[in-house]
Amino acid sequence: MNIKNKFFFILVALIVSLLTINGAFAETADSMPEIDQGTVSGDAELISTNPWSTTGSLEYTIPDGVQEITSAKVIVNIYSGSGNSETYALHSNTTLNTAGNSKVLGYENLTYVGNQAGDPNVYVINNHTTKQYSDYQMVYDVLGDLKDLGPNSKIKIDVSSTPFEGKAFDGRIKMIGLFIAYNDGDSDSITYWLNVGMSWTQGTVSNLIYTKNYTGDIGEVNFEAIMLSSNNGAYKFNDNQLFIPEDTIVKDYYIYNKWDVTDYFQKGDNSDFTYSALSQGYGSIKSSVQLLKVINRESPVVTINIASEYKNSIYAGVTNNLTITVNSINKDLTNVTVYVYDNGRVVGSYLVDFLKANSSKSVNIIDSFIRPIDENTVLGNNNTNVVYRVIVEDKNGILNDTNSSNFMVVYNGNLGKDLAYPAMNATITRVYDISGDVIILNKDDSSYLGSKSTNGSDTWNIDFKGELKEG
Repeated sequence: MNIKNKFFFILVALIVSLLTINGAFAETADSMPEIDQGTVSGDAELISTNPWSTTGSLEYTIPDGVQEITSAKVIVNIYSGSGNSETYALHSNTTLNTAGNSKVLGYENLTYVGNQAGDPNVYVINNHTTKQYSDYQMVYDVLGDLKDLGPNSKIKIDVSSTPFEGKAFDGRIKMIGLFIAYNDGDSDSITYWLNVGMSWTQGTVSNLIYTKNYTGDIGEVNFEAIMLSSNNGAYKFNDNQLFIPEDTIVKDYYIYNKWDVTDYFQKGDNSDFTYSALSQGYGSIKSSVQLLKVINRESPVVTINIASEYKNSIYAGVTNNLTITVNSINKDLTNVTVYVYDNGRVVGSYLVDFLKANSSKSVNIIDSFIRPIDENTVLGNNNTNVVYRVIVEDKNGILNDTNSSNFMVVYNGNLGKDLAYPAMNATITRVYDISGDVIILNKDDSSYLGSKSTNGSDTWNIDFKGELKEG
C-alpha cells in the first residue's frame, strides 16, 4: 500500500472517529416508548418525588388488600449539569430497601462523549440508562424484588450522586419515581398504558399511546404526566385542550399533572398526548413519564342494620343510644361516613376509616333529643314512632340510604323510677286523727309490677307496741 492510500485510510478513520465522538453513529432510543401495559383489579399507581439535591429517597407502603403485584418499575432522572458531556459527568447509586433487605439496583457511570446541548435525541448509555440534553435517566424493573411483599410492607428507594473524577459535577436529582400495578381480588378493571422516556422540545411534540385494541367499557379515564421542565406547557389529549388539572405539583424542574380525560378518550383509536413549550423559563419542555388509565370499578354493596338499646323502642325522657352496623359485602371501604337523621334532624355521624370486604363494623351514635313523657308514651296508648334515616357515603357518593323500621316511643316509669308520666291534679289529701305514732315503710324497685302483671303481693313486717284499731 502506497503512502497516498495509507493517508486516505487514516483520514477516513479519523473522520469516522470524529463523527462517532459527536454522536453521528451513537445508538439512540425512542424518546417516549411504551414500557408497560396491562389490566389489573387493584390499581396502577405512579408515585414520585423531586429531591433536587444530590441525595434523595422515596417511600411507599403497599396498600391493604393487595393480593398480587404484577408490575413494578423504578425511574430515576438526574441533571448532569450541562448538555456538554465532555465537561460534566457523575456517578449515581440507586438502592432498593424492602423488609430489612437492601439491594443496589445500579451503580452507574453517567458519562458520555460530545455535546448534547439542544439535541432532542435520546442516547443509549446501557440497557436501562439513557441521556438526553443534560439529563440521565435510569429505569429498573423491580417486580422480582416486590412481588412477594404483602399489604402494609414498606418500600424505600435511596438515590445518591457523586463526582466523576476529572469532570465537573452537579448531580441534582430531578425525580425518583415508582410505578406499581397490583390485583386486590375484586371485580374492578383498571387498564393502563405506561410511557417512560425523555422527550424534549422547544416547539410542539405529540406522543402516541397505543390504546387502539382496547375493547372494554369506559367508566373513568385518567391521564398523568411528569414533565421535567422549569415551567408548564400547553397540553392536549386527542386534540382537546387540557386546562386546569384535577391534581398538580410544581417544584424544581419537576411538574406533575393529572387530568380527567374521560370525555376525550376514543375507543378503537390510539390516543395522543401533545405538549408545546411556552416562552416562560427556558422556552422548552420535557416529558418523562406518561400514564393513561381506563378505570371500571365494581359498585360497592353495603347493607345497614340499626338497633336501639331498649329492644326496638325509643324511650321518652332520656337520651337513646343507637347501634348502626355497616356491612361491606364485596369491596374494601375507606373513609366512609355514617349519618343518622330523624325527620330531617341530624342525630349524629361517625367516620369509619377502613372496612374490609366481607366484614362488618358497628358504631354507636347517641340520639340526644329528649322526647316528652305524656299519656301517649304509655305502652298501648297512642304511641308515636321514630323512623331513623341512615346514609352511608364515601368520596364517590352515597353507598346506602335506608329508612329504618319504626321505633315506638314509650316510657313505663321504671326507667327513671318515677310515675309512668306526670299526671295533672293527681294530689289526694286524706286527714287522719291518731294518737300514737306513724310508721312509713317502702319497698325497693324489686317490687315494681310491669304493665303485663295482673297481681302481686308484698310482705311487710311491722313491729309496734299498742293496739291496732280498725279504720
